[in-house]
Amino acid sequence: MNTEPTKQHAEKAKALKKLIKQWLTAQDTKDKANVLLSRNPHLKKTGKVGKA
Repeated sequence: MNTEPTKQHAEKAKALKKLIKQWLTAQDTKDKANVLLSRNPHLKKTGKVGKA
């Protein structure tokens, strides 16, 4: 029985899961920054928010 494709699939799934987690973390940070800016209109947007 060859388990190599299963190992490759597991490695790819793990890498994809890591990328999704990083993307979601970036989205969460962006959302928090937008809330902070909306609640504090005196703060300036730098243009960096949303480019994560």
